[in-house]
Amino acid sequence: LRHFGLMEPGAHGRFRVLQATDLHFMDIPGAFHAGSSKPHAPESWKARVGDTEECASRTLQLLEREVQTQSPDVVVLTGDIVDGRGSLGIRTFHTWMSRIDNLLSGHSVKWAFIPGNHEGDDGKVSRGDMLQALRQYPNCLVPEVDSFNYMVRCPTAHGEVGLLFFDAPQGKSPYSLDAAR
Repeated sequence: LRHFGLMEPGAHGRFRVLQATDLHFMDIPGAFHAGSSKPHAPESWKARVGDTEECASRTLQLLEREVQTQSPDVVVLTGDIVDGRGSLGIRTFHTWMSRIDNLLSGHSVKWAFIPGNHEGDDGKVSRGDMLQALRQYPNCLVPEVDSFNYMVRCPTAHGEVGLLFFDAPQGKSPYSLDAAR
């Protein structure tokens, strides 16, 4: 990526990756309603998590604190970042990813993404929709590909490192990289 002017190793002389997973940004009232599989959020859950905005703000503050203290060269978002329960479709995905992108861009940090099993929970956002949506974020390193199986090349002080991303087929339990399973 150095060759393409996308990334340079950090001031600490090595390449540093911060992984964030299972952030589950979601519209809490939309996720827990009479027509859903879980019509009511448990009271203990509500007390710990709070409402949608409180939960999102606390999660973003945690991510920002880690970005500030760890000084990563890249943040890797590995699944269940946006929870599809209660989703209004790609607009909901954009809303949450824009907030994450704004935070990371404010720290000049590039990022990569791979979905988990909850991004498409309501069936309103396909993996293709997500790939297309991610192309609007200049700091997102997901290349122009047709699936979430990809590689990002990262320079370090000691040579190049490739970060490999593999998407497990959805709807097939147990999850497997073997498409025949």
